[in-house]
Amino acid sequence: MMSVTRYGRKMRKTPKNERARAKDRAWQWFSKWVRLRDCLLTMRDMEFGKCVTCGRVVHGGEADAGHFVAGRRDAYLLDPRGCHLQCKRCNQHMDGYFVEYEEVLMRRYGPAVVAELKELRHNPLKKSAEDWRELAELFRIKYNNLKETGHVPMEDRYDV
Repeated sequence: MMSVTRYGRKMRKTPKNERARAKDRAWQWFSKWVRLRDCLLTMRDMEFGKCVTCGRVVHGGEADAGHFVAGRRDAYLLDPRGCHLQCKRCNQHMDGYFVEYEEVLMRRYGPAVVAELKELRHNPLKKSAEDWRELAELFRIKYNNLKETGHVPMEDRYDV
């Protein structure tokens, strides 16, 4: 979600239509889930995790859910394989540290998955408002389960 400055204050831009609002909501839950998942997998802690690219320990609430493939296309926005906890320095000021990110994903998932993630940027898939609402609900449930149990289920792990 973009922010604009008005009278020296940051303000959130409101999505213009139902689909955009649903997409934003899905992204909010997904982002929270990714950051909590990575805190638990990297530090076994619910508050602190390691940045995927530089390894710096950061507070999950002050970190980003950084994408390997830049942009917000529907095809890969909520793909858990291509989104991980990243410190704000790496994600926002170092353009995601693409080379380092790719090296981590090659070790973690292998070259086939990395190639698939790169190809997704060319996929013209458009999700409907209903699709986004379903994804928001899915990641809301996943996030709440993680928060309750403090345990990442096998299907969501990348460290095995």
